[in-house]
Amino acid sequence: MNVKKRLLLLAVVMLLAGEHRAYAAAGSLGVGGGLSLPTADLGRGVGKGPCFSISWSYPLSSQRQIGVDGNYTLLTEKTQATQLMGFPVTAREKATVVEAAPYLRVLLAPKRVRVVPYFKVGVGIDYVKPDITLTTAYGSIRITESHVWAGDLVGLGAATLVGKTRAVSVEGLFHQILSTDGLSDEFFTIAIMYWFGSGRKPQ
Repeated sequence: MNVKKRLLLLAVVMLLAGEHRAYAAAGSLGVGGGLSLPTADLGRGVGKGPCFSISWSYPLSSQRQIGVDGNYTLLTEKTQATQLMGFPVTAREKATVVEAAPYLRVLLAPKRVRVVPYFKVGVGIDYVKPDITLTTAYGSIRITESHVWAGDLVGLGAATLVGKTRAVSVEGLFHQILSTDGLSDEFFTIAIMYWFGSGRKPQ
């Protein structure tokens, strides 16, 4: 599915999410962090690392919310030995991913229960900056570049109120970077978020 179709699909889902109503909370701000686990081609080049998130959400109905995620991910250095034109080469690679993604969140249980599970899906933009150092017996060369690609995310989470206007959520998300380099750039994140202004559960 190309990028335009993904954006159109998300827009249609949001329009069908339900009628707009007034709720006690006008919106909620969340901050948190966790662990990023690269997979596929990305996982062969870089290692796991920390992720930091800020998110805003707004209720469309009692069971559906829209929002925007901002994620900063540091994928740590991994070392690999290879050969280039018959010469041994050591490659050390790390990467930074900055993601901005509008999302739809659908609650999977009534809000009156203590812990509310939810489904989350979104599409957005990923800024990706790999940092590669190649070392041979004759010296080293460092290669840095940056790209901006479309991306998507999908996953599950659960949230609970910890006060009248506070909530905590835990979520696991699968992120796919729609790169044009022919590689499979994917990673998982597991994060804990603390929410402010949560008049309803979760916001």
